[in-house]
Amino acid sequence: MIAEPEDEIHPAIDVRVLEELAHMQRHGQPGFMNRVITMFLETAPTLIAHLEAASASDGLAVLQRTSHTLKPCSSIVGALSLAALCESLEQMARSGSVPDQAARVAAIVEEFTRVEASLVRRLSDAG
Repeated sequence: MIAEPEDEIHPAIDVRVLEELAHMQRHGQPGFMNRVITMFLETAPTLIAHLEAASASDGLAVLQRTSHTLKPCSSIVGALSLAALCESLEQMARSGSVPDQAARVAAIVEEFTRVEASLVRRLSDAG
């Protein structure tokens, strides 16, 4: 039996979400999906950096606010696992206690790395 690549077993991106974005394109405005992906790839690293800094300084308010911001951005591009990690962190931070902050933020960073690679590959294939 041949092992499937990690991305096929647990994809970083739900392609159905990207297909929906592609269908939202209007005639005469091609590239809507690629613009949304590009915007995510340009803004998410800053949010990730804020999460890492907040985790290092025990900044619950920043963890809550930043994970709240990253969650819908992730969902829009089909990064549903990343969005779920953000949702969990947001809820914990809102409650005032985030056990293992560093590990939770590290999981978000790791998932973002997978998402980023998948989206960059998608843009390269489309270009």
